[in-house]
Amino acid sequence: MHAPNASRRGARSLRALAVVALLVATAFASGAAVDTTTAAGSTSPPVAVYEDDSGTLTAVYGNGTTQSLGVSPTVVGPMRNLDDDGALEIPYTTSNGELRVVDTAGDTATLASDASSSVKTRLGVGDWDGDGTPSVFYTTSNGKLGRVTPGESATVVTGPDGKTLATNSPVGVADFDGDGDADLVYLGSSSTVKYYDGQTVESTGNSNLGSNNGIGIGPPVDVDGDGTARVPLATGSNNIGLMAADGTVTTLTSNGPAAKAGVAGGNWTGDSAPEVLFVGTNERLRWATLDGETGTVDDASGTPITVTGAPGVSPATPPPEPRISNYAVTNPDGRTIQMAFDSSDSLANVSVAVTDPETDTTVATLTERDFTASGSAPTHYEGTYTAASDGTYAATLQTAADADGADGADGERGTVEIATPTPTVSNVTLTAVNDDDGIVGDGDELRVTATVANESALDSVVATASSFGVDSITLDDASGEYRGTLVVDGSKATSGSHAVTIRATNEYDHTDRATSTTVRVDVTPPRADAGPNRTVEAGTSVGFDGDGSTDNTNVETYRWSFGDGTSATGRTATHTYENAGTYTATLTAVDAVGQTDTDTRTITVTDSSTTTTTTTTEPTTTTEPTTTTTTTTEPTTTSTTTTEPTTTTTEPTTTTTEPTTTTTTSTTTEPTTTTTTSTTTEPTTTTTTSTTTEPTTTTTEPTTTTSTTTEPTTTATAEPTTTTPSTTTESTTTTTTTLTTDPTTTAEPTPTTITEPTATTTTAEPTATPTTASEPTTSTTTTESTTTTTAEPTTTTESTTPDETGSDGSDSSGTDSGGTDSGGTDSGGTDSGGARSTSETADGGAEDVETSVVVTERVRVNVTRANAGEAVAVDVPANASERAGVSRLVVTPERNGSFSLTARRLADAPEDAVSLEARAGVEPVRYVSVRSSLDAANVSGTTLTLDANASALDGRQGNVALYRLENGSWSRYATERVVAENGTVTVRSRVPATGVFALASRAAVVSVTDATVADRTGDEVLVAATVRNTGRVMGTRSLALTVNGTAVARANVTVPPGETRTVRFSRDVAGTGRYAFAVNDTRAGAFSVTRTPGTATPTQTPVRKSEGGLSAAFFGTVAILAGGALLVARRLR
Repeated sequence: MHAPNASRRGARSLRALAVVALLVATAFASGAAVDTTTAAGSTSPPVAVYEDDSGTLTAVYGNGTTQSLGVSPTVVGPMRNLDDDGALEIPYTTSNGELRVVDTAGDTATLASDASSSVKTRLGVGDWDGDGTPSVFYTTSNGKLGRVTPGESATVVTGPDGKTLATNSPVGVADFDGDGDADLVYLGSSSTVKYYDGQTVESTGNSNLGSNNGIGIGPPVDVDGDGTARVPLATGSNNIGLMAADGTVTTLTSNGPAAKAGVAGGNWTGDSAPEVLFVGTNERLRWATLDGETGTVDDASGTPITVTGAPGVSPATPPPEPRISNYAVTNPDGRTIQMAFDSSDSLANVSVAVTDPETDTTVATLTERDFTASGSAPTHYEGTYTAASDGTYAATLQTAADADGADGADGERGTVEIATPTPTVSNVTLTAVNDDDGIVGDGDELRVTATVANESALDSVVATASSFGVDSITLDDASGEYRGTLVVDGSKATSGSHAVTIRATNEYDHTDRATSTTVRVDVTPPRADAGPNRTVEAGTSVGFDGDGSTDNTNVETYRWSFGDGTSATGRTATHTYENAGTYTATLTAVDAVGQTDTDTRTITVTDSSTTTTTTTTEPTTTTEPTTTTTTTTEPTTTSTTTTEPTTTTTEPTTTTTEPTTTTTTSTTTEPTTTTTTSTTTEPTTTTTTSTTTEPTTTTTEPTTTTSTTTEPTTTATAEPTTTTPSTTTESTTTTTTTLTTDPTTTAEPTPTTITEPTATTTTAEPTATPTTASEPTTSTTTTESTTTTTAEPTTTTESTTPDETGSDGSDSSGTDSGGTDSGGTDSGGTDSGGARSTSETADGGAEDVETSVVVTERVRVNVTRANAGEAVAVDVPANASERAGVSRLVVTPERNGSFSLTARRLADAPEDAVSLEARAGVEPVRYVSVRSSLDAANVSGTTLTLDANASALDGRQGNVALYRLENGSWSRYATERVVAENGTVTVRSRVPATGVFALASRAAVVSVTDATVADRTGDEVLVAATVRNTGRVMGTRSLALTVNGTAVARANVTVPPGETRTVRFSRDVAGTGRYAFAVNDTRAGAFSVTRTPGTATPTQTPVRKSEGGLSAAFFGTVAILAGGALLVARRLR
């Protein structure tokens, strides 16, 4: 028969010894408390067994732990797993000749009852026949070599001749002669060492053994790792030696330290080779190595172990390591990592390290508690771990040890790729359920549908619909298509074309987004404009026009109610009132979603029987220029109006045979009082009162008019007199009053143009002439065209004149609420012409509204004879629109009269305005200032039209909006129309009043909100930065990691609107010094690196972010300064 391959056994032994060394070192390093009386459950392998000083069988483990087994033997055999139950057993003999075994749990059994009770014998254990089961060899009571296998009957060993072998003691089983076969080593009857391979008995010829107390011999052991075992022994000179198969002995000690008792091989020192364990002459357990080194075997407390000398010491053979097979690492689903393997033995200790191979970082360690076991011989083990993110992972088996500490792990390793699916959103639609016109309003229902692919582990499908007044809705799966409905909330929705964004998220935090088609939302009611009030005669057809009505989409329906029980529909209508009276006409404007607004207009209908008669006498004949006198049966009004300084004479200067003096006084730059007096052959007094901002004179024949001014004005009124040189049907009282801001509206206008207005003075005989003037001026010349209109009498309803004298005012004001254009002269300007529009007078006549444009560094528009409630549109010339910043202005005044507008483009926002980019999340394209001489209360609406270069909007034409500066903050106004053609984007928006405006498009606002030093491992520092986009569109930000102010790494991060991203930087800091980390301008933290003298490892001292505290250095400095101040003070004394 042949013994198992010796080299395989040797390699297995080396691995076991290495494990023992590791466990021993761990035990000593930890300084754990040790129970010196029991070692049940110890994870350190056993080294040897012996009788303690009280005669009790005891096992000692590699970490110094001892275990008392509770029996008192005569002879002790090697410790080994004899019955393959996973536990170690120790054979021993008793004083009554029984061969028994005891295991580590204290259980005993009898193997044979014919054993020798002498102490001068040994027990051997080994698998001599190679059947995988060890046998116990002993000396029978009659001196024969006995053999017994647990569970079988005892037998005796026979020699090659078939006779039983006589023996003084068995020694053990090993490949003693190096031929690859297992040899049974024993002592012959003369104590000569012999060995038997089952076919031949060989003798070493050496019997030099000590046997004073017992027999100084032990089982064969391979001490030097050459694959051949030698027999340890105590020689007759009390030294330890190793006997080879040829009988030669290698002595390990000198000076005879050993007692003549049993010896054994065992790895006590924890190195790669076993030592020889023996009983010293002082009955202490000792060890010796090949190089002659010796020492004591100490327990866990460091105390040398004392033994009973005669039985000596026997080896403890650790059980073979469990055999590990079929190790596999897989990804069964999701982010689950499964580790599975088979073990030949049941395991008490398992550990698997899960690492990230790219960073070699351990992310988890699994133990036996994380594994399930099934079956036996082999036992199948499975364990799982759920990864936190996708990536490649490795799982390495680090420990697979049985209850005796035998570890079969050999670094088995497997890798797995985790790649969880990402959902994909497509085919997103948004449709109105009840409306086919594509426009929805408050209460309308919308249906959202989307297709989601890769929907495994899908967590939610959500539609964000804040523009429709709904935060979000969850879509439900309907046969592969996800669907949901939402109802427009008009109180929260925003007018305009909007889409919903679908976000699909699975349980792995993978997200995909897609945007739906758009639907136009209209939650802005229309603004009805029924037009100005009218006074007409009964039976006159009255026109009605709702063109001034506006809506953010379109006014779909115009409904008129004329106040007399009749009605009509349409943008325009006509109606005839047959009876005199006051009627309220109502216009109801309806938009596409049914929202309404109403406006009223008062129609005053007079009796058509009123008759006006005018009688004119023949003019008086004079030798000088004639005088024309107008006499009427009804009052007659002559009115002259100019938009620039002019002088107007309402009655021709009269020169007669009697001396006449005519004086004309005009004041233009400051509010003044002007009095004009005419002297004729008969005493006649004419008083003219004039109040101007831009001097204008209106002369009215017999009419009494009240004049109100915004600046102090002196009014002189003469008593009525009768003019004798003229022939009239009745005496006439003449009072002249000048009104300037609101041109008087008259019927049947008769325009008269004065091309060269001048003032003429004719001197005759002196006549008393009262004159009142602040700064009399003889001549006034106008630089722009002037129109003079003469009409029939009318009533002036308002005559408040704002001051239009002075500079144009500052366009950089941070706060604007409509403002007043302070006018002024645009010196050097160019009149670019103007547009004329027609408005209706109170009695149905047509009055031309004139506009003129003056271009300097800004664009100034002068509007003359505007009608209350009627929009005035001005197109800025193409060559001036860039300077003005606008291409068209539409203003609706609330009163009759003239006014001016000034527009110019600004280089930047006013200094005191908040940042439009940071506050609104938009990017400004243009700033424009628009001012008016009308205050905000006198303007019912303003519409601006602006042009911008499409390239400046970077493809964001659909996100354009207009913002108005109000009290230092920006208010957003929706654009009514966005047209892009030929590289130009035209935007129109209705705003409440003039002011400072910004044309802007939605933009991304990406910034670093936080940065921190997330981790420091050795020289590696990990810095994490949080980046947030508070803007309206997706944006990309460039990040720079700086160390002590120097950029060392860069990264670009793209962030969707309203979301955050985390960016991580890794940096090595190998040198000493202070390191301050920042991402862009955001501090992440700092720390100092120093080196402790005598070490090579830097010491990192963290320096926290400033928290407002005072350092010790600060207080030290203060103390030094205080001490110095005291010394100075003392010297000064």
